[in-house]
Amino acid sequence: MELQYRAARRDDLESLVSLLADDALGSRREDTAVPLNEAYIAAFEAIDRDANNQLLVAELDDRLVGMLQLTFIPYLTHTGSWRCLVEGVRIHEAFRGRGLGEQMFAHAIREARAKGCRVIQLTSDKQRPDTPSGSTSDWASRPPTRASSWHYECTGGTRMPATSLTSGAPMNLDELLAELEELGDRHDATAETKAHKYLNITRETGEFLTVLIKAGAVRHILEVGTSNGYSTLWLAAALPDGGHVTTLEISPDKADQARDNFQRAGLAHRITLVREDASRYLERAAGPFDLIFLDADRASYRGLAETIVALVRPGGLLVCDNALSHADEMRAFIDYINDSGAFTTTTVPVGKGEFVACKDA
Repeated sequence: MELQYRAARRDDLESLVSLLADDALGSRREDTAVPLNEAYIAAFEAIDRDANNQLLVAELDDRLVGMLQLTFIPYLTHTGSWRCLVEGVRIHEAFRGRGLGEQMFAHAIREARAKGCRVIQLTSDKQRPDTPSGSTSDWASRPPTRASSWHYECTGGTRMPATSLTSGAPMNLDELLAELEELGDRHDATAETKAHKYLNITRETGEFLTVLIKAGAVRHILEVGTSNGYSTLWLAAALPDGGHVTTLEISPDKADQARDNFQRAGLAHRITLVREDASRYLERAAGPFDLIFLDADRASYRGLAETIVALVRPGGLLVCDNALSHADEMRAFIDYINDSGAFTTTTVPVGKGEFVACKDA
């Protein structure tokens, strides 16, 4: 369910005002009378003339389902940088709870980067009961990138944590992992569909993978299923200098969040993120790999089994998450690996269950 964006037009105004009024706070402060209040028209014309303002609509199947406004502001600090202010974010009530708010924030980050902004800020009125989630309702409870500071306006509005768009000093990895664990729990508890969930590995699985990597002198890893990069951080952090992870993710929004998390951790130099369907990538992948970690669409594993087996080096490891939590879905793939005669295998009761296969030398 991918949103499409375009500049707002004058004939969108009635729909946009309706969106602005579509919550308890907005219904008190907006004017939905028709014909429209002239102040809305004047504001739209001023925004439309300003090259540093973008009033965007989000469409799904040609239906207007959301809006946001981006304002690009030059400032003297940070050696004369730009910041992007994100406000007026709304999603039609019929489309909330589907992860669309996260898509919109990811789009805002892309636009800010294209403009050369150093910082992005999300604004919300402090009277909103769901702050910091704001009026999108399904907005992630914190932006999917680094929260560097809080700002307050003397007028009473509260600015959300500013998100750094530059690499800066790496964040402490333990703190970042803990943050992503908390975010994952909250996000997945409210995500409406499986596709929008992060479905991250457990911390115990991350620790288990760390031991495997260090004990097996692993240097080259292929991960199928990046999500927001939580598991990738465990893999990359365990590698020695010169080690590298190639990780595959098909969702553009999860891929964007993962890239930001890699930068925050200071591990981006060890990671190549490929946004491509796994089956297409595996056909041309230049193996072999010391370790392949599977944590994606389990139904696809059996069809990819022969290619995956060929990409594991002799003495290398194949590890699959969810071997116990989704044993039925994994059975055909695990049976294939066991029946191949090329691996020594076991299933370890760590996290959601890890199927571990060592390719015979």
